[in-house]
Amino acid sequence: MAVTGELISIIVPIYKVEKYLEKCIQSIVRQTYANLEIILVDDGSPDLCPEICDMWEKKDSRIKVIHKKNGGLSDARNAGLSIAKGEYIGFIDSDDYIECDMYERLYIALKADNADLAICDYEKVTESGEVLSEASTIKSELFSGKSGLEKLTESGGVHYLTVWNKLYTKEILEDIRFPVGKIHEDEFIIHKVFIKCARIVSIDYKAYKYVQRSGSIISGTKGVKTLDLIDAWCQRFDFYKSNDVAQYCPKLLAAIVAMYTERRLLVPEICNFKERKRIFEIDKMFKDIYLKNTKNLSLKARLKYTFPSIWFFAYKVKKKMPLR
Repeated sequence: MAVTGELISIIVPIYKVEKYLEKCIQSIVRQTYANLEIILVDDGSPDLCPEICDMWEKKDSRIKVIHKKNGGLSDARNAGLSIAKGEYIGFIDSDDYIECDMYERLYIALKADNADLAICDYEKVTESGEVLSEASTIKSELFSGKSGLEKLTESGGVHYLTVWNKLYTKEILEDIRFPVGKIHEDEFIIHKVFIKCARIVSIDYKAYKYVQRSGSIISGTKGVKTLDLIDAWCQRFDFYKSNDVAQYCPKLLAAIVAMYTERRLLVPEICNFKERKRIFEIDKMFKDIYLKNTKNLSLKARLKYTFPSIWFFAYKVKKKMPLR
């Protein structure tokens, strides 16, 4: 029997996923929670996705389709948010799928604890549906949004960082929009969501199926774009310092240093002007945070992070790593 309650709007950004789209949409329309507004955002997809969206709009009155010029994942999500009518909001990526009772269980948990946000677990699966074993790091618990900010700094905290395994009250997303043109877009906004939540509930249930495929945005991204994550984490560091949660900054800073070094080495040292400008921008962002918030720096660390272009270039030459 279908469960009914307040309207939930589910936003699905769509681009070049015709192989996966049917399975994704089917998993949404078959939800045991019936009162849904399903917003399919065709982000200028050049394949058969627009036709698939239109076909489903005719088959199910709960479905609304937006056809728009390609603007990227963030822009598509923002377009969906701009027309969402639900009291609650969910996001699903169009190459993934969900268990039939995901939104029922999230809604019940959210209402039972009078929470602003509900989170479920997820599992990685292959394109054929084979589960890639991964121990759960989510347990069923209730916590404040402010204490949840610490979870965003923890190793393995990706379950809390992603936007797609959650159910949000519309109010906490009222002034939240995704950064257009960035990858790791979830990382730019999730702390802004958490700080607005009085109560967050999580449930130990792997309801979201995260499909590991070649050709996805993250798997296909190399070089300068990988530094967007450093951008997001540096912005979060400043956010913590200005929102009375500076106690979480040391752990976050340690994570930023490790991630910056790892990703900076992946960036080509010989590249075009636009990319070089972005590299310098990230270097300055990192340097301003690291040098101002670290005491007793070694000479090597000070030189490395004061002159990153020189240091990483020299390191690559020494290790015979590719420069482009």
